[in-house]
Amino acid sequence: MAAITNQKSVVWEKKVFLVLHAPGLTALAEGVAKHLGSTLVHCISNVMPPPSATGLCWDSFPSGDPNLKLRIDAIKGKHVVLLMNHDTAHLFEQLAVLLFLQRFIVPHPEPEYASCKWKRTMRDGRYDECYVASLTVIVPWYRHCQMERTCRWTVTDAGKWYNGEPHGEFVDVPTAQSFAAMLSSLPIPGSSKCPPQQLLLVDIHEYEDLQFTLDSTHRWSNRQQEYDYVRGTGTYFTSAFEHFLSHVHGPSLDGVSAAFVVFPDNGAHARFYTMVHSSLSGMPLENILWINKSRCGADITQTDALHYIDANGKEQQRTSGFADGARILIADDFTNSGGACTHALPLPPAHPSLRLPPPTPTTRSETRPPHAAPTQERCLAPPRSCAARRRRARRCT
Repeated sequence: MAAITNQKSVVWEKKVFLVLHAPGLTALAEGVAKHLGSTLVHCISNVMPPPSATGLCWDSFPSGDPNLKLRIDAIKGKHVVLLMNHDTAHLFEQLAVLLFLQRFIVPHPEPEYASCKWKRTMRDGRYDECYVASLTVIVPWYRHCQMERTCRWTVTDAGKWYNGEPHGEFVDVPTAQSFAAMLSSLPIPGSSKCPPQQLLLVDIHEYEDLQFTLDSTHRWSNRQQEYDYVRGTGTYFTSAFEHFLSHVHGPSLDGVSAAFVVFPDNGAHARFYTMVHSSLSGMPLENILWINKSRCGADITQTDALHYIDANGKEQQRTSGFADGARILIADDFTNSGGACTHALPLPPAHPSLRLPPPTPTTRSETRPPHAAPTQERCLAPPRSCAARRRRARRCT
């Protein structure tokens, strides 16, 4: 792989921030640097040897294993923002850089060691122990958020996973928590204190268990705050959905009376219908809808009725139709196969109130081809509450 070098230097509130980013996130890193008030931005890619503006080189050995380089003066004692890409292609390299920034060894610049004897500096104690001044980690897509719980599973005679058996002999590995623990790992041993570090996750599928794991590590200095369902923000979390509703979708509407938001399941509705109602001021509650979905093992069943919560907090089924020209937004927090959203697409125009024959409830097995990566949709939702999580738990309902 060719060497890829990335650096953004920004000035903000009398601090100089260095924004390092993973391969593939150049444009997003430029946006982060601009938002911080950048007066000087360096971004160099696919150049070898690297020029003086380069801060990080994502290089590799002929075997494909990582061969990473960071410029000492670019990171030592600096306030660093690390923008991570959770694509598995560069995941280990990014974790290595994350740990390195917190404590790294710099050999003394002595000719004796420059003659192919650098490894002797550790034995001789001829090195400096360095670290960044502070570290802020931004994860725009937490890829491993899909598996956040542990259930018991067994295998049916038909060869399918089934979690309705109390004595199931298998359990899930909750990778959302596992990766949170990896992000919170300690760097290499040393005598210096680790620099203060903060973590920002964008549009997380589940936040409560993840926050518990992150808090338990005592590795992050984020200020504790209650999760705000209107804005989608919390101790480690932020959401782009509120911004999308307020600044993109809302201004594009002629009025909210003919606008609708449909969620592919009641869990997504519980997670962010408060945000929708607040961001799209005046939208009637009966215009914020969901489709009932139940899951038993790998099998998912969705009905074709549309539901909403009325002003008294009671569940109701929509019986009125959708006028010509109605604007309908379908939003979900995470999609694997895309089946839930696909199922929701034909429902509004085929609603019984429009005197069209209603489709029958469908049952499908939600699977994806081998090696197919799950994706997150552009319009994302805030995490759901405990009650909603229990309703959505992977069990027969």
